[in-house]
Amino acid sequence: AIQKKVWHSPVSAAIPQTPPCTGSGPIPRPHRGQRLQHPAMATVAQKTRVLALYRDSLKTLLSWAVARDIFYVKAAELRAEFDKNSQLTGHDQIERVLARGEARLRDFAHPDPYIVPYRPGGSLYARNPPFPEGISMHLDFGREGGH
Repeated sequence: AIQKKVWHSPVSAAIPQTPPCTGSGPIPRPHRGQRLQHPAMATVAQKTRVLALYRDSLKTLLSWAVARDIFYVKAAELRAEFDKNSQLTGHDQIERVLARGEARLRDFAHPDPYIVPYRPGGSLYARNPPFPEGISMHLDFGREGGH
């Protein structure tokens, strides 16, 4: 048998995967006013929050460890933390870990975060100021005199 290689995103390992459908019977429906919870599934909202938390954690880490050699080591430690929690299956369990991670991210927020220079708020963003009133810009490159 030929084994098919599957590429996994580095972040996808931190997201609990939904189990395949076993086809063991009808899908349970909640009663009116009752919320149906699948104990072995992470919701799309939770997966999105995990991705955002991981990305924001890396950005915050970059503010604290600007030197790349230090950043790579710390990023690997951060990834190991996310991988450790990738096997969580309970909805409430995942919510608790996400809330704890988001609170921890707020605690570690840098007072003067690193901003990429050409992004809004960076030192190179909109570097060239607009022309003052009364000065016009000609774009006909040397034919200003009507020649």
